[in-house]
Amino acid sequence: NRLLELGDFNFSHSKWDETMHRQLVEMEKKDFPGLIKPLVNRVSKYIFSENRPLIIGNFGSGGMETERQIIKKCLETNYQHPIIFVGIDQSEKVKEIAKDNLKELEDKIEIIELEKISRDFLKNLKNQKDSSYIIILCKNNIFHLDKELEEKTFDLVFHTLFRHHIVLKDQNYLDQLSEKISGKIIEYDGIQSWGEIIPQTIVGWNNPVFLNAEIFSNLRFLTKKEVQKRQSKNNKITFHPLGYYMLEYTQ
Repeated sequence: NRLLELGDFNFSHSKWDETMHRQLVEMEKKDFPGLIKPLVNRVSKYIFSENRPLIIGNFGSGGMETERQIIKKCLETNYQHPIIFVGIDQSEKVKEIAKDNLKELEDKIEIIELEKISRDFLKNLKNQKDSSYIIILCKNNIFHLDKELEEKTFDLVFHTLFRHHIVLKDQNYLDQLSEKISGKIIEYDGIQSWGEIIPQTIVGWNNPVFLNAEIFSNLRFLTKKEVQKRQSKNNKITFHPLGYYMLEYTQ
């Protein structure tokens, strides 16, 4: 509980924050080992099954590589409905990384930058439906969203390698507010595994900033048994070979 990663400090404007996130985006892009492939496939499957306009939120959105891969899948299948992706992250550096990462799709998407998103702005945007894929980059305090947005504002909320960064009481509150503002929640995070530390060390050896994030995150992850204790009739947990789990909560 006392172990801190560089990303836990207020370095949102530093080169360390930028280095870590750019390296993470590079890893997420790779077909092998397919770091976020299970999440991309699951969110894409949800989108296709709903087959309607959607608002999707991402807590701690980082470089928005998940959204980039999802939008590419939607374009490949000629998905016919507009989707609003709301990326919430308080780091200015991360916002620039996300815009850089999405540049290849710039003729297919609209990017809107806001300090804070509001219920009225989202409602008006949803009614306009001018663009098929809208990316909103904003800096709301995630823990205030249940007071700033209407109930079930989002059709889906997800977060990736985010939950282990916050203390237990905030984790519980995150779960509660997510249930208020979204109809479906997908949590994607890691499982503590000593076996994974060896390949992580090899991958990150020449990049100490990224190595810090890899190793310290692993030590802070829940064990598989701890994750299994969160199983309930309302959620579904699946484990993936790379040492990650996905928890889906549907109301």
